[in-house]
Amino acid sequence: MKKLLLTVFMVLATCLLWPTVAMTDHGVKFFNFQKLMAFQTRVNNNNVCYLVMLPTSMSTDPKRFDMADSKLHIILQNKSEDSIGELKRDQFNLSNLGRHWNQMDTLFWFNLVIDNSGSIDDTNLRKVEDALTTFLNELPASFQGQIIKFSGTVEKSGFTKDKQQLLARIKKPFDRGSTALFDAIAMAVQELKQGGDHIPLKLSVVFTDGYENDSTQWVSDNKEAFKAHIESETQNANIGLFIVGVTDGVDKTLLEYLANHASFGMYKHTKDFGNLEESFKVISDLIKDTYIFTIPSCPPETKRVFIVKKSKTGRFRTIQDVELQ
Repeated sequence: MKKLLLTVFMVLATCLLWPTVAMTDHGVKFFNFQKLMAFQTRVNNNNVCYLVMLPTSMSTDPKRFDMADSKLHIILQNKSEDSIGELKRDQFNLSNLGRHWNQMDTLFWFNLVIDNSGSIDDTNLRKVEDALTTFLNELPASFQGQIIKFSGTVEKSGFTKDKQQLLARIKKPFDRGSTALFDAIAMAVQELKQGGDHIPLKLSVVFTDGYENDSTQWVSDNKEAFKAHIESETQNANIGLFIVGVTDGVDKTLLEYLANHASFGMYKHTKDFGNLEESFKVISDLIKDTYIFTIPSCPPETKRVFIVKKSKTGRFRTIQDVELQ
């Protein structure tokens, strides 16, 4: 599905602007949330609908939005715009990742893809490790995470909920060679596909400072095939790509394309290693602000979902309408 760069997000408490995130939702009439993903899948032999949303107004700011409000309802429509269901607040689940600290739950999978090539000197490598350590410590607890490091080769850890294991992987010495960027990103996407559609949110966070020059599966001459592969794989598996490129030595055009043509994503560019922490903070804040609506027993014919508030008189006020992918 073709992705467009839509609106900017507000950092609501300070009225600053989010960077643009690539995604599409056709025919939407309300803008209190913006869709990252909305899809239907099978979980334990039931049809389940997931809405993965970001706040875009003061009313849906995580600091203000009352997720337990009994007036919150969900209305389901089919493609003919006929109502096929109304769910009260106790009939669907709603979580905000920044306020969900139960480590026993798994609401999102992610991997960190870390460029360890020889163009990064020891001083800058420490800045990378420090920025990623801060990023990881800021993340909510309801995850499974993985570290993928690459230079001329690519090495992956397993997925774990243990932040200390992931932090140790970030600090672990690794070969300082060339740049197998294509193979590393392809591996990250393939690894996230293991999460399956029962994981509402899957995303890869990629850091690099250079051009592809040493992949074996996806050689640089196959750039167009690689782009088509990543676009198809991420969209089919509902995977997001958040990419941070540092210095003017990166292939900015390619990195922007990958982020903008994934299921959802964002590219952040910084001119030097001293600003890396700020770039990763934008991504961690975005993750923490994410809402996940889980609608069990969602009819297979569901095409559109309305998040509404029901008044005492029985009238509905729409907060957000969402088209399923």
